[in-house]
Amino acid sequence: SSQQLPAEDAPLPPPVVSEPAAVSEAAAVAQSGATIETGQNGPGSRPDTQPPAGAPNTADHVLLTEPLADLNQAEIDALIYMREEEKLARDVYLVLYSEWVSQVFSNIASSEQTHTDAVASTIERLGVEDPVEDDTIGVFVDPRLAELYEQMVDEGLESPVDALHVGATIEEVDMVDIQAAIDRAETPAIIGLYESLLCGSRNHL
Repeated sequence: SSQQLPAEDAPLPPPVVSEPAAVSEAAAVAQSGATIETGQNGPGSRPDTQPPAGAPNTADHVLLTEPLADLNQAEIDALIYMREEEKLARDVYLVLYSEWVSQVFSNIASSEQTHTDAVASTIERLGVEDPVEDDTIGVFVDPRLAELYEQMVDEGLESPVDALHVGATIEEVDMVDIQAAIDRAETPAIIGLYESLLCGSRNHL
């Protein structure tokens, strides 16, 4: 799914699905503090969920320590979009973990939390308004991401195999969008951040 970043209002193209590796099943769903807009816990629902306490974090440690020069508007727009796109990945993986109790979804959700936090920290350093005012699962400012979230969750709740396909789709979308952001970026620190995110997405596949 080769989704484009972000300024143009082009329609969202369909995702490209690759076949992920099989994963092991593990652990019970932990009690959560996050909320979701619809559904109750149970088969076919969209339950409240957070990664279980102590779940391994498979994310690369993304730390942006270089000074930030003045960014152009395209770089700022890309960061704002990436903040919500990484949140989308986290949200979908949390829902899939709660439904199918596959530990790989919990691990990757923890990694995506690290990624979205890294982008949020960069936005804060720039003095740009964070688009994620409400961190509730499934809540997005960008309507394209809200639509993609619904599409991914609906498909992922169909079966465990569909959930794996959704996970692969999320990473394919991320890699396309991150590479596009790298190609447009001029600031070395921002490019370094995106390269770390790109490495994380490759590892998830």
